[in-house]
Amino acid sequence: MRVAIGGFVHEGNSFSSEIINLQKFEEFIYTKPEELVDRHRHDKRVLGGFIDYAEEKGWEILPLVTAFAVPAGPIEKETYELIKAQLCDPLKKEHADGILLHLHGAIVSEEISDCEGDILKTIRKAIGREIPIMTVHDLHANISQDMITTVNGIFGYNTQPHADQYEREYEAAALLDKVVQGTVKPYCTYEQPPLLLPAISTDTSIGAMKPIMEKAYQYEEEEGIINVSPFAGFYGSDTKNAGASAVVVAEEACKKRADEIAAEMAEYFWEQKESFFVQTVPVKQALELAKRTDGICAFIDEADDPMGGGPADGTYILQQLIQEGADSAALMTIYDSEFVALAFEAGEGNLVNGVLGGKTDQRHGESMEITGKVVKLHEGKLPLSCWNEADLQNPGKIAVVEHKGIHIVVTANKTCTEMINIFQYLDMDVMQYKILVGKGLGESYRMVYKDMVKEFLTIDSIGVTNPDVTKLGEFKEIRRPIYPLDKNVTYRGRG
Repeated sequence: MRVAIGGFVHEGNSFSSEIINLQKFEEFIYTKPEELVDRHRHDKRVLGGFIDYAEEKGWEILPLVTAFAVPAGPIEKETYELIKAQLCDPLKKEHADGILLHLHGAIVSEEISDCEGDILKTIRKAIGREIPIMTVHDLHANISQDMITTVNGIFGYNTQPHADQYEREYEAAALLDKVVQGTVKPYCTYEQPPLLLPAISTDTSIGAMKPIMEKAYQYEEEEGIINVSPFAGFYGSDTKNAGASAVVVAEEACKKRADEIAAEMAEYFWEQKESFFVQTVPVKQALELAKRTDGICAFIDEADDPMGGGPADGTYILQQLIQEGADSAALMTIYDSEFVALAFEAGEGNLVNGVLGGKTDQRHGESMEITGKVVKLHEGKLPLSCWNEADLQNPGKIAVVEHKGIHIVVTANKTCTEMINIFQYLDMDVMQYKILVGKGLGESYRMVYKDMVKEFLTIDSIGVTNPDVTKLGEFKEIRRPIYPLDKNVTYRGRG
């Protein structure tokens, strides 16, 4: 048996001004066919589950491409067309008995808002209806009708923070095996409520997604139900299908029950919708609360989330902290390679002067000139998650600068800190601070700092990943009406 394997993963924020080119993929993961199997064998992030299952079965692998970049804005036209061709063109020329693809589900390009649907339609046109396609998607995928009608099975991550990509790939490969052998004929269906959810409460262990995932697991116990994937969707993609959805993969004999489950899951999303939305706190009010708190307060800046397409160079909260005279605070992180270079030139213990942040756009706070002491310099990769320290990210050089009592962690590359205690890797003591400011998902910070922080506050900030979805910008393509962009929206499922 010969199976084609490839991946294309990027979360595209339509409101971000940062257009993604090929270099951004090359900086993170961009694997050409001749290197794909060796590089991603046993890989827990992408393709490892596919490859390991295939090799265990002795299958021949037709390698395609793996392209993975840090979330940002749309992908430039030329880069998208190149990667699409690298996924699709080999399938027009060479035969495969089955296809396994890891796709995010929220890729947008400069011209196409449903890139996964576009890719899958192109592949299906090339190979016909008989060859099975299985796909794995991020929990924050925006599922479209084109995706559903072109594949034989869709598997979504069950975890946020994402920790089960390998298992979901392995599961998808196992179903492909059964389909090719003729022992299972799957049916794939979905339902989508008119609901646009912020990412901030989608943690599957403590957040609003937890009861929804538990309900999905209960349905999977039913005979003939192969997989139930609730998707929170990605609110930053202005596409028709942005938002929550429920996908069910079942044996063909259970089509009616699969449709019922998809509808029931969508209705349950709707019933639980208010649990996904959070109240934000102005900085001044948060500082007053911090003064009354015996211990550390964490200020969560979800509006400049580097893993949701935020530039991570926003200064909005920092400016207000300085204005209000806050001290004993640490902010993680500001992405500014120019400022990091100045700090390294100055050296530890010396003063550095330069313009910090606000260099991507003006939606996250303006650039600010600061003079500060270089407290710490660091080089080396960091874990993306403290739950899997082998999964690394490259922050580039890191400089910690003290300005008016505030320690600012500045990185040469855009860096995610929501799933790690970055101070641990910088050999700095979190307990020295009264306030921690972190960019990203609050629930992830809660899991990391739960034994150190007394209060977690989601701050009223500005940016392209604002947890108040009504403040993201003007949606032009999303289906309407949809809650909460529109009020008085009703939903009764397929009935």
